[in-house]
Parts: sequence; C-alpha cells; structure tokens
Amino acid sequence: MILYDSVKTVKMELLCMEYKNVSPFIDRDEEMSFLENWIKVGPKQILFLYGPKSSGKTTLLYKFIDKYMSDETKYNVKFFNLREILISNYDDFIQTFFQVVGNEEKTDKFSREYNLKIFKLSIENEKKIKSGQLNLFTVMKNRLQELNDNNVQPMIIIDELQALDFIYFNGQRELVKELINFFVAMTKESHLCHIILSSSDGYFIEKLYNDSKLRKTTKLYEVDYLPKKILFTG
Repeated sequence: MILYDSVKTVKMELLCMEYKNVSPFIDRDEEMSFLENWIKVGPKQILFLYGPKSSGKTTLLYKFIDKYMSDETKYNVKFFNLREILISNYDDFIQTFFQVVGNEEKTDKFSREYNLKIFKLSIENEKKIKSGQLNLFTVMKNRLQELNDNNVQPMIIIDELQALDFIYFNGQRELVKELINFFVAMTKESHLCHIILSSSDGYFIEKLYNDSKLRKTTKLYEVDYLPKKILFTG
C-alpha cells in the first residue's frame, strides 16, 4: 500500500510537471477566432483580456498579431508589455512609452522629438505636458486621426495594465483612469483605434471595471489555463 501510494504520488508530480511545461498556445482556435471577428468590426469597445498568470494571454496576442495584423500598410500595432518594467511615477511612464528620435547632429534641442511608437512629441511640448500646459491625449488623438486618414488602422495593446496603477499626474489625477477615459473616446465615440488591455490581476480588473463604469464601453474576455485533457492528449 505504501509502495502504491508512492508510485501514485510520483505519477501525479510528473503530470503536474507536464502540465506546466506544455506551451500555453496549444488549441487556442476559439480565442483566435474571437480576436479575428473582433478586429473585423470597427473600433467600438475596449477589449479587456483577463486570466491568471501564465495562462497564455501574451502568447495569444503575439500569435494573433503575427497571423492577422502583420501587414504594416493596413495596420499600425503597438504592443506595450509592462510585465518586467518598473513604473512608479508619471516620469517613468513617459520614459517607458517614449523614445528619443531625431538628427543627433542638430544642436537645437527643440528639433529633437520623442516618439511613442505611434506618437511624436517635441521636447518643448513634452515639458508642457509635464507641467499641465498641454494635454497628452490631444497629441495622441491627432496621431490616431492621421493614421486613419491614411487608411491605416491603429491598435494599442497594453499587457499587464496594472503596472500603471497608483500613478498620478497633474495633482491627484489617476493615470489609469485618464487612459481608460481616453480609450473610451477613441473606441466608442471616435472609432479611431482598437484597444486591447490585458491583466492577470483580477482584483485590479474588477476595481477598474466598476469604478470607471465601463460596462457599456468594454468587452471582457477570459483567457484561462487549458483543460488538462487537452494538455495530456495533445
């Protein structure tokens, strides 16, 4: 009996190891089909992907982009993965999302630009944004409108959105809530940009969803662990 229990324990441990080591993208046809159908419709809602850590959300998004949105003449996809980035304040947010571009030979500092993948911002305007004299979201909207005018569909993806929680700017304004309000305007109101926000923090998603009253402006979609029967027979 003791020997049988020991063998049974070893087998269970091996099954658990196998379960953890299998690629999380196996048999994601249903999720890929959902995303494909979602992108075919004009921007109307923010899409929230939620699920536990290591359930395959990030891999699913990369596979989806690679399969359906790799044509840069039609799509402008910007994927911000905040999983391993420390963002503790608004300046960190600017530094993380923006990168410096421009002619290094020029000495006029105002000729240099910051480029948030989609968005460009002069250093002068960057200072105005930090001081509250210029609205960052106005700059972002103008760029999204420009892409649409050129028949390019923009998409913004922020993975592990909870990394931006508890960040404030211009006094006590919460960065996450302001971003969400902007994304609602870009989807439901202006239909300029597809937005996908992902998080493995269920409490954060629930708090954000309830506090921002997003029930009519968002779509929640769960990406869970694969069933064991798929993992063990695949």
